[in-house]
Amino acid sequence: MNSNRWVIAILLLSVAIVVYLSTGDPTGVAAISYFMVGWPSLDTALWLRRHDPLADRGGVCSWFYAAHAGIAAALRALFVLLLLLLATLATGRDPPLEEFAIVMQALIAGWSFACLIGWVGIAAALSKHIAVYIVPDLKDRCGGDFHNMATLTIRVRGFNRAVLVVASSLSVPFLSVGFALMVKAPAISGPLGEWMTGIGASLLLAGAIGAVVAVAFISGRVAALNPAVAWPEYFTMVDQN
Repeated sequence: MNSNRWVIAILLLSVAIVVYLSTGDPTGVAAISYFMVGWPSLDTALWLRRHDPLADRGGVCSWFYAAHAGIAAALRALFVLLLLLLATLATGRDPPLEEFAIVMQALIAGWSFACLIGWVGIAAALSKHIAVYIVPDLKDRCGGDFHNMATLTIRVRGFNRAVLVVASSLSVPFLSVGFALMVKAPAISGPLGEWMTGIGASLLLAGAIGAVVAVAFISGRVAALNPAVAWPEYFTMVDQN
């Protein structure tokens, strides 16, 4: 996200916080936080799908970037809401817990949907033998010109966020549904309640196992070690020059 977008986003977030303090509605804070983190990845996803010379690679990367947009944005928005809730409690005010719960449930639902997009990306990457490297603001780094890929990403180091997409996609849907069933089950008596508890516990276990499997086995096949592995032809041209 370029500097102008950051300034606008921070101003909007400030306005949303003022609205929250006036009305007790945290929706605006969550929405702006979501946009600030999610937009660069989503914008890059659309750009890669249209401009990558290799259509299969552009399609696979776009699924991963779109999934990352939803996953990272939901995580950041949930974190901001938690800080806002703690800050409200610290001031001695009673936070609107019902409103917070509704917004958080919506964010978790969005997170789960993003993970389903991640499933599509993982399946496509495995079937097409494509490795992905996620740089959320890649389009901005390249100035919208795909041929600037190597010169502007060659210094990128550290954690490949494609691993986050894989781990989250293979665990969160199971964890969220399992947790929901476990929460609802005590209110339902009889065999149905017991059945919901059993299914919920099984899904929680499946989610935990999914995260381990994702990191141990699948990430190595779909997450590139560095940008040069994901877009090798551009780095080859730089080396030759």
